[in-house]
Amino acid sequence: MGIYEVLHFSNSVRDLVRQGESPSRILEEGRKNDLILMREDGVLKAMRGKTTLEEIFAAIG
Repeated sequence: MGIYEVLHFSNSVRDLVRQGESPSRILEEGRKNDLILMREDGVLKAMRGKTTLEEIFAAIG
């Protein structure tokens, strides 16, 4: 079982990176494109019974 965090490099995200925008601004744009953070993916998997919260937090700190 893995947990994932994938940022789709849409044109808008790519432009922000090229412009040297802050990570928080890039994250904000990623959220508009359905970005799910690793911690959130792990919690969803724990809710589905695929793992436990203890395993998730041990893996990602």
